[in-house]
This record gives sequence, structure tokens and C-alpha cells, in this order.
Amino acid sequence: MSPLITSILAIIFLKEKYSHIKLLALLLGFIGAMIIIKPFDADLNLYLILALLSSLFWSISLIFTKQLARNQNAITVAFYFSFMLTPLALILAFPG
Repeated sequence: MSPLITSILAIIFLKEKYSHIKLLALLLGFIGAMIIIKPFDADLNLYLILALLSSLFWSISLIFTKQLARNQNAITVAFYFSFMLTPLALILAFPG
């Protein structure tokens, strides 16, 4: 699901251009994901929602990284990525 979300976010925020074939592939991929996920089924559970949120946040981080890479060198991008994720990882590492 993450590649689909990343592509959609790239079109919206990075103004990337996709051919009609790639847009059709995105649509078919989205339809396939919806068939597997069954979002209108009564069995939509917390784990499925967490997986979708994980895909969304990973896609957002990829978009931010690509945007930063346009203006910054690789070491600066890696520093920003680590700087932002380390506090979150520390919070989640210690339960309660």
C-alpha cells in the first residue's frame, strides 16, 4: 500500500507527472489493495488500521526525504531523518 500512497503524495506535493499508463496502474493497484483490505467489512480491526497508518507515515517520510534531497546533501538528509525519528523511537521503546 505504501508505494500507492507515496505515488499519490508525490503527484500532490512534489508535482510529479505520471503517464496515463502509470495512473492506470495506480488505480488498479488501489483497487487490488481495497479488495484485499475490504475496508467496508465489519472485521476492520486495529491491526489493519495500524498497518495503513504505518504505510501513510512511511510514505510521508519518503516525500519529505525526497524534498530535502533536492536542496541538501545526503548527510544532512540522514541527520534530519535520524533527528526526527530518534525521540519517537525512544518514546515507543519504553512501555508505560
